[in-house]
Amino acid sequence: YEESLAVLDQALVKYPGYLDLMTARSISLVRMERYAEASAQADAVLAVDPSVPGAWFWGGAAREQLGDLTTALRFMEKATELAPTWTYAH
Repeated sequence: YEESLAVLDQALVKYPGYLDLMTARSISLVRMERYAEASAQADAVLAVDPSVPGAWFWGGAAREQLGDLTTALRFMEKATELAPTWTYAH
């Protein structure tokens, strides 16, 4: 995931604010167990567009690992609400 994060960082220099890249960065950070950074990255996506289910899901996954279960559950529920057929959200 280190390499994917480096590629995403390079892409974000070229395309700042591209929400799919920002969400992918959150995924990489969760996979690398860098949960505080993943949570902040998901929050950055949601500040721009609160309708991105992946940001809700991965932000929730990060918060779960940080021990904030109440917020994690709220984030997961929102991901499911926005994308009821998305496998990750269940």
